[in-house]
Amino acid sequence: MKHRDTRKREPLVPRLARGLFATLGGRLPGPLSWLALKLWSKTRRFPRSAGERRALARAEADFVPLGDCRVAVWRWPQAAQRRRGRVLLVHGWNGRGGQWYRLAEALHGAGYEAVVFDAPGHGASDGGSSSLFRFADAITALARRDAPFDAVVTHSFGIFPASLTSGSTRPRRVVAIAAPSDFDRLVTRFADWMAMPERMRAAFRATIAARHGADLARRVSPPVLLRRHGAHVMVVHDRDDAIVPFACGEALAAALPDSRLLTTSGLGHGRILRDPEVVSAVVDFITAG
Repeated sequence: MKHRDTRKREPLVPRLARGLFATLGGRLPGPLSWLALKLWSKTRRFPRSAGERRALARAEADFVPLGDCRVAVWRWPQAAQRRRGRVLLVHGWNGRGGQWYRLAEALHGAGYEAVVFDAPGHGASDGGSSSLFRFADAITALARRDAPFDAVVTHSFGIFPASLTSGSTRPRRVVAIAAPSDFDRLVTRFADWMAMPERMRAAFRATIAARHGADLARRVSPPVLLRRHGAHVMVVHDRDDAIVPFACGEALAAALPDSRLLTTSGLGHGRILRDPEVVSAVVDFITAG
């Protein structure tokens, strides 16, 4: 399966930083690791598709305050005669809530209130950077403002903030689509992407530990948190995912013995969200709860 090279569309700063890290990262690992951490938090916005725009126009749009940031939110409310619960859909890094439009409308049709949002630094929300903690703050704010969620569906990076907040939101069902199996993999992937030499990789990990604590990977571990809070989990992963390898889906499902693994082929990392069979399977799984 052929995948497009996205580096040609990258902003100038990451491209320059990659050359800087490759050249000087071995000699100045400490100072450059702090620059890398700042770049790691930067986000990019991508335009909505026509399908997203049409679907979001049919939803109820709102903003939720989160400190100095406004978080954009859209709801497909439950019909009064068919109240089955609330489902939150959490996008991934550099994603946006509109990517969920097919699943959101399918859940709405099945009697649920579907809620999507743009995390801080993403889509129509304020800011130019983010973190898993900012994602988690947005999820907590949404749950507190209205009511807890009966189910949470995540894409890619979204599994981390969703797992981190599972103790307070306590969804009965969680669906993890194209999810990494552990936080350390994100660190490794970013270091690979930024061409960090070995000394800089070690310094980068030390910088993350200094900022967020040496136990960060354990604190945000999806298997640990989801087991602790008793959610029923469905893992969905495509064999041709070039962003998060299929082995991650297998590892996540294996770490959650009562989970279900749905395997697809040919959908990659993004199209899996729009696939009719995946949408139907997710709705069935949530409805079964």
